[in-house]
Amino acid sequence: MNCIFSLSDVYFDELFAGEIQDFRSLEGTRFFCSAEAEKRLGDAVHALGPEGVHHIDIGDYHYLSLLWMREIREAFTLVLFDHHPDDQPSAFDQDMLSCGNWVKKARESLPYLQEVVWIGGPEPREPRPGLPVYLSLDLDILDRESFVPDWDQGTMTLPELLDSIRQAVAGAPLLGADLCGGLTISKGATREDSHINA
Repeated sequence: MNCIFSLSDVYFDELFAGEIQDFRSLEGTRFFCSAEAEKRLGDAVHALGPEGVHHIDIGDYHYLSLLWMREIREAFTLVLFDHHPDDQPSAFDQDMLSCGNWVKKARESLPYLQEVVWIGGPEPREPRPGLPVYLSLDLDILDRESFVPDWDQGTMTLPELLDSIRQAVAGAPLLGADLCGGLTISKGATREDSHINA
């Protein structure tokens, strides 16, 4: 099942097509996810299951990937395309989920997660052959001509990204995927930026 979770205005700015689950009024979600917000978002994710492609807003909410992976009940690899590793200790509350620590929390808390393959890091590698894959993609890995994010970004071209995705999932069952990234008009996106990103 494909779904669209909106926590900012980005999908409305880009006139994104599809049925949007609107969580913009939910407090305690930007960068860090409060326990109350995590419970409500987790319930929504649980109702849908991990299968399909999940659009999870801009990179501020990349922690939603962890909520999707909690639904997986078999050994798997996380293949992460991201300009940032997202596996840092929290600068504030160590227990609070954030866009910067969700990979660290996944490593520590998900019993079925066997490995994390970060593509975009200094030493890219291939996932273990045959192990099912959950794919998480932050579009900030792309170069400026391909995408306009609200964070610093990588240098990968769109054709390079598509080739890398094909290689990463070749010969392995794909359990689900999510993607995030973008820039809202309220954070400085022009109409041209929104058009490129859409």
